[in-house]
Amino acid sequence: MRTFEDISQEVIIRELETGKEQQLTFDGASVDEVCWTSNNQIIYSSNKSGNTTLWMMPAKGGESVQITKEGPDLGMTLSADSRRLVFYRRRTLEFIWRAGIDGSYPKQLTFENRKV
Repeated sequence: MRTFEDISQEVIIRELETGKEQQLTFDGASVDEVCWTSNNQIIYSSNKSGNTTLWMMPAKGGESVQITKEGPDLGMTLSADSRRLVFYRRRTLEFIWRAGIDGSYPKQLTFENRKV
């Protein structure tokens, strides 16, 4: 990843022997993590569609495909055969409570596992 103008990151490949670089993304978005798979795909997390989700593209460059939709998704790791992906989806669960004006007698009113 390389940061541009302190506001966005792009995915860059650098050949160690020659120093030649190839920029793979041109999104002007934030990139949090990058993973190179054994089958020559680059998986990265980006907020280019709004929420941070995971994207995949060929290591030689080309179009990115969104592989997760909800987000925010971070911290990806692949199985040895690059067929399964583990990632962290950060969720904030919120519940509605009621209490006296001084905080006494709190009671939880909602229990659904969803954002309110």
